[in-house]
Amino acid sequence: MKKIAGFWKFRKERKELLKDSFMKMTGAESLGRDCGYWAEEEKGMILGYKNTGRSETLSEPSKSSCGRFTLVYEGEIYNLNEILDELAVESNLDKTCLETGCEADVLVEAISKWGIETVLKKINGVFVFFLWDKSDKKLFLARDKVGTKQLYYGIQNNVLFFSSMVQAICENDLFSAEIDKNALSLFFRYNCVPAPHSIYKGVKKLKQGSYLVIDGVLNVKEYSYWDALKITEKGGLDLFVKSEQEVVDELENLLIDSIEKRLEKNAITGVLLSGGVDSSLIAGLLQKQKSVPVPTFSVAIDQENYDESVFAREISRYLGTKHETLRLVPRDMVDTINKMPKIYDEPFSDSSQIPTYLVFQFAKKHITTGLSGDGGDEVFGGYNRYLWANKVWKHLRISPFFMKKMVANLIKGMSPERLDSISKVGSTIMPKFFQHRMFGDKLHKLADILTSSSPDELYFKLTSHWQDPENLVLDSKEPFSMIVDSKTKNSIPGFVDRMMYWDLMTYLPDDGLVKVVKASEAAGLNARAPILDHRIIEFSKRLPLSLKIRSGKSKWILREILYKYVPSKLIERPKMGFGVPIDTWLRGPLRDWAEDLLNESALRKDGILNSVLIKKYWQEHVTGKRNHAYHLWDVLMFQSWKQEWI
Repeated sequence: MKKIAGFWKFRKERKELLKDSFMKMTGAESLGRDCGYWAEEEKGMILGYKNTGRSETLSEPSKSSCGRFTLVYEGEIYNLNEILDELAVESNLDKTCLETGCEADVLVEAISKWGIETVLKKINGVFVFFLWDKSDKKLFLARDKVGTKQLYYGIQNNVLFFSSMVQAICENDLFSAEIDKNALSLFFRYNCVPAPHSIYKGVKKLKQGSYLVIDGVLNVKEYSYWDALKITEKGGLDLFVKSEQEVVDELENLLIDSIEKRLEKNAITGVLLSGGVDSSLIAGLLQKQKSVPVPTFSVAIDQENYDESVFAREISRYLGTKHETLRLVPRDMVDTINKMPKIYDEPFSDSSQIPTYLVFQFAKKHITTGLSGDGGDEVFGGYNRYLWANKVWKHLRISPFFMKKMVANLIKGMSPERLDSISKVGSTIMPKFFQHRMFGDKLHKLADILTSSSPDELYFKLTSHWQDPENLVLDSKEPFSMIVDSKTKNSIPGFVDRMMYWDLMTYLPDDGLVKVVKASEAAGLNARAPILDHRIIEFSKRLPLSLKIRSGKSKWILREILYKYVPSKLIERPKMGFGVPIDTWLRGPLRDWAEDLLNESALRKDGILNSVLIKKYWQEHVTGKRNHAYHLWDVLMFQSWKQEWI
């Protein structure tokens, strides 16, 4: 892993001063094998990196052989050999002159030959990079197609700052960090700060599949080189030419190739196995390629409704993998919780962040690379809302508003625990809908969406933690969100397809991938997600919805492949998700920690959050009157982050 950073002052500056500021940004103590930079005194520009993991072979940024381009890069290119072969042929170069062991050397030569946008479209990988064009005197900042890696940039006092970590920008003495309350309101809605926003005023996140061009007079232009919306608009596979089985086989071959591309020579590769469709499929496909048992890992939580480890063990036994289980207890939460602000340098409150980090830390003792099933839900229709949101909306649209409001108030008047007990008592006579695990929480979520006036508003509420974050964040105005953009509705008329697109373009890069990438980097484990190969996403976007969701089953096409390797009886069960019992832990082992962070007088003195509202939510939660676990976790993670960084 690298921390890459830089800034451009647009005026002459001594190299020593540039270097001192850069080293403070990256936390480097000295230059050498693990830290390199390139500086231009006339421009007042510096860009470079600090290695925090494996050392690269060079101590300076990569430069093209023609002398025009300088590149600072962080990431992994999975089709490097293909690019290298093509480049060697077209450039009449001796291939060995590019085989330095540094991906950046190949990348900068490819850009010199083909241009930046062509190369960005060719790359199969995860990355961010900075590129200086000496001839045109332009700086390029780029991010990978899916948005696995993050890139921050901002302008303050006519200085351009850029980095793969937002706190690196704040470490520069030329930048004055101030919390953006409007972006903070977005955090409380989504439990993360979505692109293009960041937690700080004047700093943005580059959108996935995009690059910036900045010239010498501070003109900044953004270009999109990859967007799932454009892929969707191109049209689907011709199923009159290809049978369903041929389509299934084509996807299986793509998945096998994606896994092979992510296997590192001389690395020990395992699978993070939850026991669900996606991770089980990755484990099955990988084990088929191996003559020895593949290492697999899962988390066990000693509380009903949260522990899937038994399913992971059953699938491991069937596949013949070498399985290890990490048993998580409340003490682990207490010991780990204070690490979260350092791991996630922006406020982040996906409650599964802690078990994710702990299982990566556990797996690191046995493997160097971990494959995960991330992306299967967003790409192939795995979330429960894809199954029932349409049905719910059909009923809501014809129901009188006053009746929906009355039912919502009736549900909210009972605690989730009480609703759970009612469900258990009547489980033998109630319809299947009333027999869900965590029935009370799900019914409370249903109450939140009952008054929706459109299917898009229903999705908006479903994906929101705080329904009115402006009431929580004092003096804030929630920014415009991609989810309420009418352009998407016009381009993707199907409601379920629209939800999947929004999840792919917002939830996945801003939440799911942030959680996995930051946790794996902190644990020192190289995490890779084969399903998020851009070729597989493009393939999925050309499939009709009937090949993803069929007969009330999600991820139909993935299941068709999986059942070649694992019997359906080991897979067919209600989807649980990956989480921890935050609600009960906040009333128990985490209570003292939480009450310290939620001190009413301290909150009032800060003047950022509504202390009266938070006190009300906390009292209702600890007394068991209501379950505000996720709302409170958002507040606690922000308060913890603020203690660390502000």
